[in-house]
Amino acid sequence: MKAQPTAETFLEAFAESIAARVLERIAALMPSERPDTPKLLDRAGLAIALDVSVSSVDRLIAKGCPCIWVLDSRRFEFDSVMAWLKKTGA
Repeated sequence: MKAQPTAETFLEAFAESIAARVLERIAALMPSERPDTPKLLDRAGLAIALDVSVSSVDRLIAKGCPCIWVLDSRRFEFDSVMAWLKKTGA
């Protein structure tokens, strides 16, 4: 005789199923790429994308703006920077 699943097991499976569907729907609504913005921006490119001066970008860096180091150069992912700006209000 096969054991009946517990309520906890059922709820975990149900929650996983819902989470997977939500992620699929969100992914379908989001654009896969932003064609007008390169993957990684330098300071000047970020300044242009944000419509601010390079010195304003330097101030954001000092406040902890997320970046990626490529050899000895800082590069910025636009979406990461925007998320950080929204989160911190910088």
